[in-house]
Amino acid sequence: MKIISQSTVLQKAPYFHLAYLAASSRTPAGGYLGGGLFIIFMGCILSLKLAERKGEKGKRSTKSVIVLRRDNPTWLMLGLLFVIAGIALISLSYKYSKRTYLHPEAMTQTRIYKLYMLIEMHLELGEPIPENMTSMSKQWQLPTSDVRDVWSNLMQLRTETENGTTQYIITSAGKDSAFGTEDDVKSNRVCPRKENFKQRS
Repeated sequence: MKIISQSTVLQKAPYFHLAYLAASSRTPAGGYLGGGLFIIFMGCILSLKLAERKGEKGKRSTKSVIVLRRDNPTWLMLGLLFVIAGIALISLSYKYSKRTYLHPEAMTQTRIYKLYMLIEMHLELGEPIPENMTSMSKQWQLPTSDVRDVWSNLMQLRTETENGTTQYIITSAGKDSAFGTEDDVKSNRVCPRKENFKQRS
């Protein structure tokens, strides 16, 4: 979930919780969710039946259709009760769900990791890598949010040479929007650079 806003000014507790909820997500309780889906499925089976509809006169062909059990109200009502119970269990799965808090740094690390995966894919195909994030977004047709951190700042793509190996490194300026400071976000993962690229045909 995207962070809506972030304030550096100390506020009272309610404001803090609102800002923190914007960077959180819920995972439904698996037991309730699975049970609810199974009960709804059973309710549909009880409420419906497979009937045969005869073809036109003079033809032996028949068509099978799924219809409600209107001729047997007991099975129909029982199936509807199962469906209602399943929906209730699914609602409970969200009530007792586990909340996962996503910190801005962790969310930025996730975006950097996805970009590294894209770079590695293009390197394996022998394709050249764009010089910066703006070019990458245009050439690879990526959404603007994919090349920006959670503070909506454009991330930096650069190359470094270590022990004769050139590597791609992606860095976020962090909360203060300034590169070269302590709050910069940089993944430990680096992509080796292939010096000889195959040109596109």
